[in-house]
Amino acid sequence: MDMIKGIKGVKDILPEETPRWRLIEDSARRWALCYGYQEIRIPIFELTALFARSIGAETDIVEKEMYTFPDRDGTSLTLRPEGTAGTVRAFIEHNRAADPLPQKYFYIGPILGLLQNVVPASMRATACAILLFIANVANLVLAPQIIGWLSDWFAASFGAGHESLRWALLLLAPTGFWAAWHLWTSGATIREDEARATGELGGPAAVVD
Repeated sequence: MDMIKGIKGVKDILPEETPRWRLIEDSARRWALCYGYQEIRIPIFELTALFARSIGAETDIVEKEMYTFPDRDGTSLTLRPEGTAGTVRAFIEHNRAADPLPQKYFYIGPILGLLQNVVPASMRATACAILLFIANVANLVLAPQIIGWLSDWFAASFGAGHESLRWALLLLAPTGFWAAWHLWTSGATIREDEARATGELGGPAAVVD
């Protein structure tokens, strides 16, 4: 009898590895709480209409990159491909706007989608780590610090205020062209990569990340 193995693309966190994961999660949680974020835990699946409405029903994410299945009553459900839509849904449903604003939330949990399947299964964890580092640490943590440092540096010449901040933003504005170049070059093969990820080119079928 063949041994039943875990699904390709997912990873078991064994007892000897759990402490490292817990250390990272606890550190992230502690820092988030220090900066005024509140932890929210949302369901791992939602109505498909939630993501279709927030992302766009005709986008590739909805059509190709989500795990969607019918419930017993025929309702279309989807394993969450991102956490923002569910967080906003919970915010509105539970009337959190009645509480003092602003409110900042963070969540820790699995995100399931085909987006990372454009890389080999052995590289998915690394690809996700790089993607999240760029999107969160580099964009939300490092960039504001760099802008603040440049603004302080320009303050010696232009004075503290709007003028120094304006020059700091102008100096970093060309980085958008650098990002656009990467987007353009990656777009040349993205369709082929997606087709290979979903098995349409004879490659391995896409699996859960």
